[in-house]
Amino acid sequence: MTHVPPFRALSAPTLAASPHPTPRRMPLTRRVQIAWLMHDGGPATREMMVPATALFESAFNAFARGTLIATPTGPVAIEDLMPGDPVLTQDGDALPLQWLGSMTLLPDAPVEHPGLLDMTRVLTDHFAPGRPFSDLLLGPGARLLGRDALGPMLIPAHTLQDGLSIFAVRPRHPVQLHHLMLPRHAVILAGDVPVETWHPGPGLGERLGASALAFLLTLFPHLPDTAAFGAPCHRRQALFHSDDSAAA
Repeated sequence: MTHVPPFRALSAPTLAASPHPTPRRMPLTRRVQIAWLMHDGGPATREMMVPATALFESAFNAFARGTLIATPTGPVAIEDLMPGDPVLTQDGDALPLQWLGSMTLLPDAPVEHPGLLDMTRVLTDHFAPGRPFSDLLLGPGARLLGRDALGPMLIPAHTLQDGLSIFAVRPRHPVQLHHLMLPRHAVILAGDVPVETWHPGPGLGERLGASALAFLLTLFPHLPDTAAFGAPCHRRQALFHSDDSAAA
């Protein structure tokens, strides 16, 4: 279940003689929405543009609209949750929702990795009776709790596809996707299936430049610095083998 040649400066005449300069390629971006719990206990919201990379998009693309999240008063659709609402972890703790992110998955949008266009549908009762208790539609950033020889492991949902009761879905129409954060990285229950909350993974300073790291933190106004993400609650597999930025 488990995972340049030396630079040669051009002279000024050579540069001036080039009649067709290469156009700069504009970076891909996505429009996202965030909601967070302010320090005074009130909610706040903001709309932003973020780089369309697997790391940034993974903060917004784990759960489809309508996914039922376990709370102390029963399942609640993820789009109906608000900052401050209690969410149940797999261990039975009720923790306040601190951050919500959402984005729209567009079927014809350019993407950094083709897997960012696909979703994963888990049919009712796949893992056990009532797990999930209805079909579960997960986005490309979702990881489920499984196990390997070393113990618990968070595994990308798309790597579990078997073509029978867990299979890939490529939407033909825009789909609203969501993710969330609690005070600590945790496993919550979506349709009674254990799925992780968002975490960027360790070693951010080694994977991102200073400007990208500073921008990432602007997405999480409730956090003072990147150390506040804390440690992942379990080992994790990379979302995509060719993408180190989304590694555990």
